[in-house]
Amino acid sequence: MTLRHRLPLLLLSQAAFAVSGRGQPAPDVPSPPQAPATLTTTFHATTLQQSKTVTFGDGEFIAWQRPAVCDAAGNVFFIRVPAADPRDVKSGVRQYTKGPSDIVRVSTEGKKTIIRPDTFSLAANADVVRTVSIAADQSGTLHALLWIGRGETGSQYLVALDEKGRITSKVELVQDEMFAHRFEFFGSGAALVRGVRPYAGSRVAILSPGGGSFRDVSALTKQDRDLSATPLQSLDPVAAGGDGRIYFVPHGLNDSVYVIDQDGESHLAFEPTPMPRDYRLDDVRAAGQRLALTYREPLADDKARFWIGVYDVTLGERLALYGPASRPPMCYAYGDGEDRFTVMPDMKSLVTLSSRQ
Repeated sequence: MTLRHRLPLLLLSQAAFAVSGRGQPAPDVPSPPQAPATLTTTFHATTLQQSKTVTFGDGEFIAWQRPAVCDAAGNVFFIRVPAADPRDVKSGVRQYTKGPSDIVRVSTEGKKTIIRPDTFSLAANADVVRTVSIAADQSGTLHALLWIGRGETGSQYLVALDEKGRITSKVELVQDEMFAHRFEFFGSGAALVRGVRPYAGSRVAILSPGGGSFRDVSALTKQDRDLSATPLQSLDPVAAGGDGRIYFVPHGLNDSVYVIDQDGESHLAFEPTPMPRDYRLDDVRAAGQRLALTYREPLADDKARFWIGVYDVTLGERLALYGPASRPPMCYAYGDGEDRFTVMPDMKSLVTLSSRQ
């Protein structure tokens, strides 16, 4: 079996899922957002208040794939992982047998719209269609990274979608350059693309607006408090900031937030307030000049709860610490002096958590 034939499986292994059901392969198990009666941590945190709940479905899918995308109008987009046909499941435990393809859009009123890439003309006669990742540019336009497989070969496309889920533009990514699995946009419209080189390890590069060739990125790594320029091997997690730059935390370095500009230049942005050593940085979300860092606190029986630190990216100061929450946020927004986070406690509703007391 060739690498190109195995690519959909490779890309799925790179993805993070939120799955309901015991024994499933994702670390995030949905449960209703709630706070324990007492806090066992040594730091002070503000408990978020539930301000809104919208129901959009009846649990017809088993998981959603990170990252979710949230626009200025309050719409939430995510890639759903379909449940297996009950006739295909012998154990009785909910499973999935298909790769993720459909993109779900949920409005602020809870209206659900399904975007089906397997119906696009570029997917005609395809054997496999995968939505590998999604992201929005600075104008709010949704983009999707698609893998279209036919027999032993396939193609990867970065497509822009309008409000009705129709393709308005597309760029075919050259497979000899990279098999892409995540992307984010700079304010200029250029994209920061992450993936793997054919048979040659990971790659992070900048793709010019409208396509063209990839330009490699180098980044700074913190070692013993000295900063040295080294090839960038891992960017995770990542968030496109309101200033048009992209913020990231190198894998394994919970104590350093870096920023990359559209020219590929990067530097240390700030050092977050230390959290307990066993807390893992789970995600980064941006809203204007604010950055929300979500930490995963491990609990017994493979469970977890989450803490969210909000920072001013200009000053590098922590403005607030929230938690604990039972789910990591899909979305982060700020307005009228209020931090707001959207979580999915199950596979059929979205809950808004607010800092307003």
